[in-house]
Amino acid sequence: MSFLDKFLKKKEDNVAEIKETVETPVVEAAAEEVEAQTSAEVFENSQLLTYWQAYLAEQTPENMSKAFEEVCVNGKFLLLSNLPMTDDKEAVGEKVDLAFATLANPSGEQFFPVFTDWQSLKAWQPELTTQAFVMDFNDLAQLVLEREEMQGFAINPFSENILFTEDMIRNFRGHQGLKENGHGEVVLDGGTSLQIGEPEEYPTEMIAAITAALKEKSEVKRAWLRLMKNGGEVSYLVVVDFAGSREVLFPALAEIGMPYLKGMFLDLVEYQSDFGKNAVAEVAPFYEK
Repeated sequence: MSFLDKFLKKKEDNVAEIKETVETPVVEAAAEEVEAQTSAEVFENSQLLTYWQAYLAEQTPENMSKAFEEVCVNGKFLLLSNLPMTDDKEAVGEKVDLAFATLANPSGEQFFPVFTDWQSLKAWQPELTTQAFVMDFNDLAQLVLEREEMQGFAINPFSENILFTEDMIRNFRGHQGLKENGHGEVVLDGGTSLQIGEPEEYPTEMIAAITAALKEKSEVKRAWLRLMKNGGEVSYLVVVDFAGSREVLFPALAEIGMPYLKGMFLDLVEYQSDFGKNAVAEVAPFYEK
């Protein structure tokens, strides 16, 4: 089973489930006080939809990565709120109890329905009586992860039906940190055990791509591959012996490795650190200049 298959059901199955709740959208109970904002911003997310169609035509890790990265980096989506439409300018800045529409499947799992454009939103709710908010991936991730009752969000649930579960959201937030900083989010506490070992399935394509890039990096001397288990989270760990700036090298290597992760995390660390040296003690490097 591929990473995508693990999280995405067939489109027909998802639509059949969600249509049971379409007539009466559920409004989330856990509201919070925020300032009401309305946006008439025009956007289409056309690049995302193009990438998604390419993935449906050819289900490769590269096409999947392009579509999901577009969601995480450039996507802007509409989420319907409980705020009534109003022309009262004095009401715009008032403090209100804000809640958002959700959809439930027959199992009772709750998802935020979000839409790539106004046309898609109005196909669901032709007569809009409440305001829609424009949100990016980080906004939606925060909404989901702060609410135990929410299992994720669905993009255009009655057409493309791109489903992001809670696990996927955490995963791609880690990928964002990986691309920007060269490492994913790894949190250790007193109750978490950290284990380092060999990958059961060697990521041949990823290592080949990284090795090819390292040959062009004069500052890199050696590199090792390990598998890291942090509680229930598993990631590839690449330890790099190099001279220079990690701020330049690590994001470049992360970008190369991301299409081959298949749902895994990737962490890069410096060999010069105590952690790096201990992780690769008595282990042969996969690359050496």
